[in-house]
Amino acid sequence: MESSVSIVKCKDYDEEKVLSALQRAIDLIGGIQAFVNKGSRARLGAKPRVLLKPNLLYGKSPEKAVTTHPSVVRGMIQIVREAGGIPVIGDSPSMGGLIRAAEKAGIKTVADEMKCPFVEFNRPILPSKVEGKIFKQLEIDQAVLDADVVINLPKWKTHAQMVLTLGVKNLFGCVPGPRKPLWHLRAGESRKAFAQILLDIYRVVQPSLTILDGVVGMEGNGPGSGDPIPLGLILASKNALSIDLVVCDLLGIPRKSVPTNQVALEDGIGGHSIEVLGESVETSKISRFALPPPFAVTWNLPGFVRKALKNALTSKPWIDDQLCEDCEHCAEICPAKALQKTSEGLAFDYGECIRCFCCQEVCSSGAISIKPGWALKIVGRRQKAEKSDVAPSLIEGGELMRNIKLIIEYDGTNYQGWQIQPKRPTIQGMLEEKLSRLMGERIRLTGSGRTDSGVHAFGQVAHFKTQSQMDIRTIQRALNNLLPPDIVIQEVEEVDESFHARKHSKSKVYEYRILNRNLRSAFHRGYVWHIPQKLNLMEMEKATQSLIGEHDFSAFRTVGSPTRTTVRRVTRAEWKRDRDGLIRFEIEANGFLKQMVRSIVGTLVEIGRGKIRAADFRNILNSKDRKEAGPTAPAQGLFLKEVKY
Repeated sequence: MESSVSIVKCKDYDEEKVLSALQRAIDLIGGIQAFVNKGSRARLGAKPRVLLKPNLLYGKSPEKAVTTHPSVVRGMIQIVREAGGIPVIGDSPSMGGLIRAAEKAGIKTVADEMKCPFVEFNRPILPSKVEGKIFKQLEIDQAVLDADVVINLPKWKTHAQMVLTLGVKNLFGCVPGPRKPLWHLRAGESRKAFAQILLDIYRVVQPSLTILDGVVGMEGNGPGSGDPIPLGLILASKNALSIDLVVCDLLGIPRKSVPTNQVALEDGIGGHSIEVLGESVETSKISRFALPPPFAVTWNLPGFVRKALKNALTSKPWIDDQLCEDCEHCAEICPAKALQKTSEGLAFDYGECIRCFCCQEVCSSGAISIKPGWALKIVGRRQKAEKSDVAPSLIEGGELMRNIKLIIEYDGTNYQGWQIQPKRPTIQGMLEEKLSRLMGERIRLTGSGRTDSGVHAFGQVAHFKTQSQMDIRTIQRALNNLLPPDIVIQEVEEVDESFHARKHSKSKVYEYRILNRNLRSAFHRGYVWHIPQKLNLMEMEKATQSLIGEHDFSAFRTVGSPTRTTVRRVTRAEWKRDRDGLIRFEIEANGFLKQMVRSIVGTLVEIGRGKIRAADFRNILNSKDRKEAGPTAPAQGLFLKEVKY
């Protein structure tokens, strides 16, 4: 049974379904008694201590697919107890501590209900028996070495450096937190060296059983900020490496594309045939799964040339200023101290960066992603996944991905804004649902930016990647047929693979509409702010001139909204009075803070009402204090008019 892997289908995280799937997966490879009744205590008739090692990277809700699902942990606690074992839960999260991470991940609730204790990994010791092949001084937590049985409970996720984090990689959590960056630093830029470290940890820990949570996995920008993807599988094996090899088969990628697999196979382990039990690989294959960008290419260049072309030949971490919350967890964990706080925010020293991607791994806001160098982009275009030694990025299933740009018009009245939210209607959610149905594959849509609940758009821009060869006109016509009447695709265009709707935008234009007359409008009520009192537009126009230029707009943003910088450059701001009492305010800038336009409009309306002097507007702007400004204008009057590139 050493090389057996069981595959069991499980559609969702219903607790009874998960328990049944876990039991079947374990029974197929010999039953739980074969794994739990081990150790000196079991031989003496005492109940064995069983350490459950889930993936608790950091605290995220279960639906984010960052951590092992609580239903899997609950099921294993029950199974271990029924077999006569004493289960405990242990891990070493990258940040936040074990209890805090477990609480956010829903695992603490399960542990409390089932009275299963936690053990924090904070007692590093050198194993008495050295098992590592290369690295002989690996410090593992004492709780791991004291356990009679270790059951490894990884999550099926992507990983920027290791391509996938599965059975072998999950055991890196057995190294107490403060020691982890030191091992990254020891490996340096060699992911093969880091893979050897992971394999040596696996040799030391030697888990009795590994069960992979693949009911919902993570694709793309994993292991902490990728996209959840339903896979519907649970895998089990005595051999974690065998699971990792079988997962590559399920994804249709070379086994050696995962560095830990490559090192193991070169060391002569894992090369034997693997018996697959339960579901077959052929009937369980994953047809679409977005892997991270390629890590590096060398083209057999001399070392001094590779060093000079480091940024071109390797992927590197990149910070999205709009998503960064300035928590600085990334800078704190960086082993090489290549990420520093500057006057303009966080900045990478790519010369010092060792490409361990610890920063990206702990970024809970998803602000850090992986950006391939130009040489890797060539690989992404030309190299087939099944023939490559690196993971594909723009190629999935070995075929070139198309990049499709949309210009979207929508009425935001019935939606909770642009961005996807659990169990709430959003523009992005509706579009992704209909696009996935139309294209016959899972579609991830990236917009130029967010709009708030109730805000409308004439020209929102978004893009998505697809393997479909559907004609552009057909996409537009069919998608509009599927969408509700309040969302319309105005334009569809196939663009260069490098185009990014958010990162490449130069400026955005917003328009705010006010109906300034006694009578409200039956037709415009959902698209204007009705103000019956006559506004002094001349005074409002005077104050508006203070907006032009680069300023800190802290006085006009939602208090507490995270952003790297509150400085924005406004290039145009003007008022126009139309007939029938309609007044339009138009503003263009290189970016906008949360509720910035509505806060500006609310303050300018107070000037028009005579409650604030026009001369005081600049003082309000310079105060950087939201309390000094006027109220926030209602959402229904705001339109995203245009995004410029």
